[in-house]
Amino acid sequence: MKIAKYRLASATWLALALLLMLVLCGAAQAQTFTILYTFTGQGDGGNPLGTPIRDAGGNFYGTTYYNGSTGWGTAYKLSHIGSGYVLTTLYTFGSGGQTDGQNPYGNLVEDSTGILYGTTPWGGVNNLGTVFSLRPSPKAFPVPALSLCGQPGCVALLAVMVSTHFLAI
Repeated sequence: MKIAKYRLASATWLALALLLMLVLCGAAQAQTFTILYTFTGQGDGGNPLGTPIRDAGGNFYGTTYYNGSTGWGTAYKLSHIGSGYVLTTLYTFGSGGQTDGQNPYGNLVEDSTGILYGTTPWGGVNNLGTVFSLRPSPKAFPVPALSLCGQPGCVALLAVMVSTHFLAI
């Protein structure tokens, strides 16, 4: 009986000590919360629904479900410049009519060469959505030479340098 009273008293003191620690210490606070960019609903798009992905250079890529110049969403890049971030609209969905997709939804995926892949639930040839690929292209890159007919003696197109910020492939 004496042991049971001792255990009860010890448990009571321990509970009181823990309660006192919680009251005196207060609630734990998060580290630092920072907004990197606020969408305007104009050319930059609006309503980002997927989680942006980060490349090796510290840039973030993502999509917005609405807005942009067509109203059907955008693909964007957030670049860390100085103490903040600058958004570049890489692609506006609906720029090629409805066949390129509308309202991108979900997360982008990046392959080992830097090509981004995503989906749209609307648009496409049958208006049932698309799977798209986008190539962020900060530098010029070569396009291989192409043969017009694949036979000896045919004229070949010369390799050219393409300089653009973004190509849909």
